[in-house]
Amino acid sequence: MTCQRTESSCSLGKGTRQSTAVKEGTCGTNWLRGGSTGRDNDRTAGFTLVELLVVVTIVGILLALLLPAVQAAREAARKSACQNHVKQLACAALMHESLLRIFPTGGWDGSWLGHPDRGFDNRQPGGWIYNILPFLEQQALHQLGASDSGMTIDDANALRLATPLPILNCPSRRQPGLYPNALDIQYKLTAGVKQVPRTDYAVNGGDYAQTPTRHPGTLAQADSPGYWSSTDMQFQTGISHHRSQVTLADIRDGGSNTMFIGEKSIDSDHYMDGKDLVDSRTQFCGFASDLVRWTGISGTIGTASFNNLPRQDKPLTFLNGYQNQWFGSAHAGGLNMSLCDGSVRWMSFGIDAETFRRLGNRRDGQWATTPP
Repeated sequence: MTCQRTESSCSLGKGTRQSTAVKEGTCGTNWLRGGSTGRDNDRTAGFTLVELLVVVTIVGILLALLLPAVQAAREAARKSACQNHVKQLACAALMHESLLRIFPTGGWDGSWLGHPDRGFDNRQPGGWIYNILPFLEQQALHQLGASDSGMTIDDANALRLATPLPILNCPSRRQPGLYPNALDIQYKLTAGVKQVPRTDYAVNGGDYAQTPTRHPGTLAQADSPGYWSSTDMQFQTGISHHRSQVTLADIRDGGSNTMFIGEKSIDSDHYMDGKDLVDSRTQFCGFASDLVRWTGISGTIGTASFNNLPRQDKPLTFLNGYQNQWFGSAHAGGLNMSLCDGSVRWMSFGIDAETFRRLGNRRDGQWATTPP
C-alpha cells in the first residue's frame, strides 16, 4: 500500500502560507504504518511494572552496599572528634600541672560542687573537671560565685550546672545537654537541681579503688582542725582521686607509661535518663565514679568474672560494687585514652589484663607500654 501525494497548508503568519507534501511510499499517519494508534504510542512510551520493580531492586541493593560504608565513615569522624576531646582534656590538665605543680585534685565527694575561692589543692571540693576549666578557656565559668563576682555560690553553681560543654561528651554516645537528676542527688553549695550536664570521660584513679571515710556536711566542718586526719587514701595509685595532690615527680613509672584521661563505660540503656549509678552526677562534682575510673581490683587484675578491664557499652542487668569502675566506650573495639605525656592512644578492649593494671599505677615500678 502506498500513500498518494497530498498537499496541506497552514497559516504561519499574516499573509504567509507553507505547503508540506507526503511523498509517495511514505506514511504521514499512524494507521497507515500498520494500524497503531496514538493510544498505543502513549502505552509504549512508559515503563512496565516489571521494569519498575527491577529498578527499585537495583536501587535497594546499591543502598544496602553503600549504607555500611557511610555509617563507617560517620563513626570514624565521631571517633576522631572524641580523640580530639581526650587530647584537649589531657593538655588542659597538663597545663594545670605546669602552672600549679600538681595534677587536678579529685575533690571531696560526689555531693560537693566546686568553689572558686578555695583554690586548686585539697581544700577544693570540686573535682578534676571543675579544676581544669580555666585551662579550657572557661575561666568565666570557673569563677562564677567568687567573692568579687556579685553572685552567691548557690546561684553560681545553679548556673554552672545549666552549662553543658561539648568537649565533655563523645559524639558516638550522646550530644552535650542537660539530663535528668533521676536519683535526686542533693548537691551542696546549691539547691533544687533537676537537670545536670554529664561527662563521657574519666580520669585514672589507679589500680586500687578506695572509698573516702569522711564526708563533711559544711565547709566549716571540712576546715575544722584535724577533720581529715583520719582519712587514709594511701592505696590510691592514680593521677586524680579523693583530695589528691599528685605531682609530676610522683609518676615514677614515667608519663608515657601511665594512663591519664580516657573514655568511661556507661550502661547503654541509660545514656539519657541518669539511672546508671556511675553516670548520675554532674560533670562538675567532686570525687565519684562518674569522674574517676580504675584499672585493677585492690591492686590486682581480679578474676575473669570480676575485673576492671575496659569494655564496650552494653545494657547491664545490675550495677553494684566494682562493676561501677570500668573505662570503656560506645565505639567498637576500644577506647581513646591519653597518657601523662599528653599523647592519645587507641586502647583495645582486648588489652592484656596485667598490662592494663600496670598502666593505671603510677608508682609500682612495673613498667608497661600501650600496644601500638
